[in-house]
Amino acid sequence: MRRPDQDKFDQFIAPLEKFDAIWSAFEHSWGFELECNPYRKPGRILRKEVRTATFSTKYMIELYLEPIWYDTEFREDLSYTFAVGAHFERCAEKGVFWSIHTLLVASQPIEWIGQRLTDLLREGNRTLEELTPEYITQFGEKQIGLSRD
Repeated sequence: MRRPDQDKFDQFIAPLEKFDAIWSAFEHSWGFELECNPYRKPGRILRKEVRTATFSTKYMIELYLEPIWYDTEFREDLSYTFAVGAHFERCAEKGVFWSIHTLLVASQPIEWIGQRLTDLLREGNRTLEELTPEYITQFGEKQIGLSRD
């Protein structure tokens, strides 16, 4: 059964789909997993996890629509944000983790981002490579009582 708002949602995700080949190529080249429209929100997230015997670090590169799609009329110039982030958790401290996020682009239309997407993905990956566990615990936000698993 089709959702009553599906036509409207399809209108919001169509501009993103034009750039899916770039996202997919980056996903396969750099070992990420691509998620399209997470939580039924127009956007893309690339995720990668590094696990060792003592810690887990989850990295993400994210593009998301700034306004809430179902409260907004579709326009070609809607604003998107492109950001990167990481979550670090030590195995010995379940429920304690650190997170850090960096905005690379804010409030730009999808066509502007799409024209620069390959460069933005490379810049995002370079930024993530700098987010070592030591850096994340020093400069990130510590959160207690939650687990990222």
